[in-house]
Amino acid sequence: MRPTRLGPRPLLAGLVLVAAGCGRGGPTALGAKEGPPPGFARYVSSPAGLTGRMASDYHPFRFDYPAGCEVVPHGPDNPRNYVTVRRQTGSGDGRETVEELNVGHVWVDTPGETVRSKLTELAADLRDAFGGPGTAVTSEGRRDVGGVGAYEVRLRQQSAGGGGRRLVRPQQVIPRPGRAPLIIPAVYADTGPATPGQVYTVRALILPAPGDRPSGLLVVAVSRGDGDGPLAAAVDSFRFGAP
Repeated sequence: MRPTRLGPRPLLAGLVLVAAGCGRGGPTALGAKEGPPPGFARYVSSPAGLTGRMASDYHPFRFDYPAGCEVVPHGPDNPRNYVTVRRQTGSGDGRETVEELNVGHVWVDTPGETVRSKLTELAADLRDAFGGPGTAVTSEGRRDVGGVGAYEVRLRQQSAGGGGRRLVRPQQVIPRPGRAPLIIPAVYADTGPATPGQVYTVRALILPAPGDRPSGLLVVAVSRGDGDGPLAAAVDSFRFGAP
């Protein structure tokens, strides 16, 4: 196996969730000139402020999400993702993130290879990065998202309790004789007060960029309970290209 690299990982803020609404229902297919469905807003990406590989590998994308959610684009408050969308409840100091969707970056570092050609190996890296006590893969496989051949991994996580900013997975450097080491960055969770035994559904999707490109998107959604919340369902509305 030639070396591949999983790019900067999305933050998993949302491992501790309560349900509440920014809208109901699910997104419909995105048309280039159609607006979002009722109760939803549309996010359209921008290259503004991107640096390094996030800039050089950038390809425009868009998706629909429940209206009223907090949107945090790439910047000082969100340096490792293209964008983060949070569904929250409460107000003031009692405001809590109840569901979160992060759009990050994934790439391969072998000349001549693409994310599309390395989907299976990248998915294995992704499973390793998310693995740990209380986590189990519930399903995985190739699927079509807006005409793009993607790979989805679904996981079930069970909280041990606690709260605050928590290290979910420390940085890992995996040596591979004769090849570049695989570097998996640390993953943190900005959580509210956790309920021991609380179950969360994690939906992680690798979306290869159009054409023979060595890059793509890593989309991670976290919802409370068994199954997707309305924000996690926004994964199905992802489309590449400007509107």
